[in-house]
Amino acid sequence: MLRFIRNKASFNFQTNTKLVSLLFQKPPGSARVFSGIQPTGVPHLGNYLGALENWVALQNQYPSVLYSIVDLHSITRPQDPDQLRNNILDMAASLLACGIDPQKVILFQQSQVPEHAELCWILGCLTSMPRLRHLPQWKVRTPLLQTTQTHTHIQRETE
Repeated sequence: MLRFIRNKASFNFQTNTKLVSLLFQKPPGSARVFSGIQPTGVPHLGNYLGALENWVALQNQYPSVLYSIVDLHSITRPQDPDQLRNNILDMAASLLACGIDPQKVILFQQSQVPEHAELCWILGCLTSMPRLRHLPQWKVRTPLLQTTQTHTHIQRETE
């Protein structure tokens, strides 16, 4: 399912429409695993023990497993574009080297699926501040938003 092409430091994956249809199909069995990792370069021991070791095990336990290199999440801070492209390639190579089997999982680059950014835009447009204020997650995180810098595009209204 994965075609890894290192031409102009980019990936060439399944067509987006095929990937999107796979994401929304009901998996055989009853469970689907989806997880992502930011392309910070070559994973360190903490990445391996905290996530990647489990990812390898999960690919053998579930019939539908999707892993993503979440490059859009990594651009919340300024990035050198060339370094980011190299980090994406390094992360993909590292995932394969750790034992992620492209015959068992769908491995994709987040930015290659435009529906992800489109859904973020739609949800951002439809979610009102009064609605957010009723959500427990928002109530817990609101004090944090006042004291820490956040990468979310939602800004708190002044009252």
